[in-house]
Amino acid sequence: MANEPLSLDLSSPESIAALSAAGLLVQVNPVGARTSHHIEILESMDGGRWRIDSPRPIEIRDMGPMNDQATLVIVKAGRWALYEHSDFRGRELIFDRGFHNLGDYGFNDQLSSFKAI
Repeated sequence: MANEPLSLDLSSPESIAALSAAGLLVQVNPVGARTSHHIEILESMDGGRWRIDSPRPIEIRDMGPMNDQATLVIVKAGRWALYEHSDFRGRELIFDRGFHNLGDYGFNDQLSSFKAI
């Protein structure tokens, strides 16, 4: 069903490949059309960057190689919940559109899972 969330575990190379193949995860700077759910997770201003564009809600249950590495979140569309631990456990932050420095929230290098809400 189109409104059900797409649930993935990024600790699995197969999940990363499937998300990339579907055009939802891009590990380069963003360029392209807007979608209803768009978030970028950055390791640092000059480090790694993941972009997720999805026409439907998406859940990332485990960030795999990006676990506990994020310093900045950019929300371009949708509303997102970020969690301290995998499977949406631990402290939670809710972000709408904007640039969000995770250090400002005591959350630097602590992001482990997130989902569109």
